[in-house]
Amino acid sequence: MTTFKVETRTETGNKARKLRRDNILPGVMYSKDFGNYNIQMKHNEFIKMFRKLDDKRALTLDLDGESFECILKDIDVDPIRDIPRHVDFFIQTFDKKSKIANKAKLK
Repeated sequence: MTTFKVETRTETGNKARKLRRDNILPGVMYSKDFGNYNIQMKHNEFIKMFRKLDDKRALTLDLDGESFECILKDIDVDPIRDIPRHVDFFIQTFDKKSKIANKAKLK
């Protein structure tokens, strides 16, 4: 399983535009058990990581030294520039069955 390092994001809302200009991709990790985490990662590193993922889109995210088993749930793509604007990761909990429709695709 691929391990990917992410950072905690403090800028939210319209301030995320500045992150995108600085080649930072905003995202979120969430689950019912763990809550929501606003995250960010370097855009180019995300593209490299995404191309290495298998069909299940399962990976481990390392957030400030804590590891989370996640599934890439969604990618919001800019319709004009055709690059990711935002990513959603679902934190997998293994004590329950999860049913997820994974439609994340990137050209």
